[in-house]
Amino acid sequence: MLNKDWGLRDFFVVNNPLRATKNATTGEVRYQLATYTPNDAVPGSNPILVDKTFIRSASTSSTWSLQLGLRLIF
Repeated sequence: MLNKDWGLRDFFVVNNPLRATKNATTGEVRYQLATYTPNDAVPGSNPILVDKTFIRSASTSSTWSLQLGLRLIF
């Protein structure tokens, strides 16, 4: 009845996997593959080339939560 994948949402790793930049003086266009830093990477680590389209995330914006309260009146 319960599923471990409920509440997990797929997010884009990058929106544009290929970036084009133009040299202002020569007009030459250069293409560069996109990179990203994984969420579980050590701070200060180098970004890696995009190897997947989506990543799974279980953040507060993608999961359900419930808050219960109790009121006492004297």
